[in-house]
Amino acid sequence: MTTLITFIGRTEANRGYRFTPYRFDNGTTIESKLFAAAALMWLQQTNRKPSRLIVIGTPSSGWDVLMELVERLAPHLADQALEWALPVSEALSSPARAAPEQSLRDFESRFSEALGLRIELVIAPNEGDGIFAALHDKLQANEQVALDVTHSFRSMPIHALVALGALRWLKGVELSDILYGSLDERDASGGAAARSLGETARLAKATPALAQLALADDVGGMADTFGSQELGNRLVETQRLESLMQFSKAAGPRGQAIGLLRRIGATDSGAGPIKRTVAKRVCDTLSALNAGSGSNGLRNRTERALARDDFMRAVGMANEMLLLKAIELRHFTGSYDQLNGLSRDEIYRQADLPGAPCTGRFTARDNFTTLNYLRNAVMHPDGGIADKGVPRVVNSADDMRSLLAWSLSFYDFLT
Repeated sequence: MTTLITFIGRTEANRGYRFTPYRFDNGTTIESKLFAAAALMWLQQTNRKPSRLIVIGTPSSGWDVLMELVERLAPHLADQALEWALPVSEALSSPARAAPEQSLRDFESRFSEALGLRIELVIAPNEGDGIFAALHDKLQANEQVALDVTHSFRSMPIHALVALGALRWLKGVELSDILYGSLDERDASGGAAARSLGETARLAKATPALAQLALADDVGGMADTFGSQELGNRLVETQRLESLMQFSKAAGPRGQAIGLLRRIGATDSGAGPIKRTVAKRVCDTLSALNAGSGSNGLRNRTERALARDDFMRAVGMANEMLLLKAIELRHFTGSYDQLNGLSRDEIYRQADLPGAPCTGRFTARDNFTTLNYLRNAVMHPDGGIADKGVPRVVNSADDMRSLLAWSLSFYDFLT
């Protein structure tokens, strides 16, 4: 479902509205008192008409201005709209200064079908909790939203923008466009600029993926950001292989993605600052994922995982980096079982050398044994089929960090 959200401002301000020719980006000019009416007509002309209109205002907002929707989109019902608006205007002029709830429900039932979309009128206080609650209640999971920020109290659209950012995480709601009729920007004929703030909307849509990029190096989440299927496929494939810790196999799609991203900054003349900045950040992350090969590459990745408390990945790689370094140092060869035994013996030999790093009362030998048991516990969740038990270090995040930091120091000690 696609929904257009708009707002109703103060009664006095609404009654001061005048017919304004709104000039849209594609050259279309539509005249209306209420920008939402012009926006709906424009969206219909461009085959993007929403299936629902949500109008938000306070009890004292100028709800009678909604007759403009009917006059512009269903002019054959203009008399009925005026009949509806008159008692609403009287109620807003009375000491109570509030539109009757039943009048709003009456508007929904009388004019939704004629306007060709479902209309929902929502009374909400002009504060963050109220706007969030209204949007959370009305918007469905995974819904597409266009937000009209033209009219109303200035704070209402700001509350809505922040609320929609949270609802992207809570309900999968996506902000597909932001619309604005700028009465301060007029051409020689008096037409006001009607803008689609598309780049800002696309940035809002990409923000959750950017968060995942920063928090977890999730390059796959950025696949839909750049409008390129080829680049998107490379990012998804890189993420799949990185998540499986198949770093060598990830090198191919990672390098291809870096090449495509660099073109955005160098040769894509249509890329604005937002697109170029996001492309550079993704490119930097991909480059950082290329942490080198062999045991040193595993060490770098262990340190990166530890920095973000990604304990499962850090434990798995810390154990492997020590075993692999022992193999590299002594040039061991043989079957998997032979290499495993030889490398462990070498690590324990060096753990007993003078100067081997330790942690408190635990020797290097103690720590490597714990790390090995911990690795097995992580790879066989909840004790595994053998139920050998889990090292007590898992009970404390600080102890986990200490053990993993020790593994990095011991890696540097191995010689």
